[in-house]
Formats: sequence, C-alpha cells, structure tokens
Amino acid sequence: MERLGDIIYATGRAQERGIAFLERALAIYKRLGSRARIAAVHSRLGRSMVSFFGHVDLEKGTPHLEAAQAILEQDAPDSPGLAYVYIALSTACMHTRATHKGLDYAQRALAIGERLKARPVIAIGLIFTGFFLAQLGRWR
Repeated sequence: MERLGDIIYATGRAQERGIAFLERALAIYKRLGSRARIAAVHSRLGRSMVSFFGHVDLEKGTPHLEAAQAILEQDAPDSPGLAYVYIALSTACMHTRATHKGLDYAQRALAIGERLKARPVIAIGLIFTGFFLAQLGRWR
C-alpha cells in the first residue's frame, strides 16, 4: 500500500487514489504498532497533501506531518526522514505565508543534512532556506 501511494505521488496524477493507499497502510501500521512505519506514512501523507498545487489540503496534511515530526524527533532526531518532514512543513508554510516558521523548518532540515553530509537534504534545505530568506528580503 505504502509503495503504491509513493508511486502515484511520483506521477503527479490521481493524488486522491495515492492518498487512499497511504491511509490504508497507516491503518495497518497502527494496528501493528510500528512507530517507524507510522511516522514514514504520516510523512508521506502530509507531503502528498501539501505539495501539489491544486491538490493542497493543509487541514489534513499538516497534522500528518506534525504526527511524523513528534515520532521522529523522539525516535530518530538526526535522520533524513525528519529532515524531509521539516521540508514538507516548510512547504505548508509557503502556502500560509508563515515565513519565519517556514524558514525555521528549512534551517532545521539543512542542519540535519549538513550533520549527515546528505547532499540531497542539503540541496533541498538550501532551496527552501533561500526562498524564505528572499521573502524576508534577506538575500545577498
């Protein structure tokens, strides 16, 4: 279920169908009590709900991201998974124009990427940090 949700997300089409697969996966992982999988699926659900213009549902997506954040900050505080949750939260902040909060999430993701020397995380963290700094008029 989880993989099907990811594949559909990657296509950029039929997002509702992909979300349905992810919701089914989340229910299964909750029954099994698998915190790592629960966090991963919350992250994917949140990402799916905040990242595609025209399909954005911040009211549903943000709580999924916050649930993933709570688990990962406790269980995997220096992980790429947490960095990607921060990026998705930063994306949600773009939609709501919560510039300072979005910058904070972007910088948290960037810091994790730098500690892990994870180039993809660093790149995305820099993009989002730059976006929010530009919104604040703080570019060089």
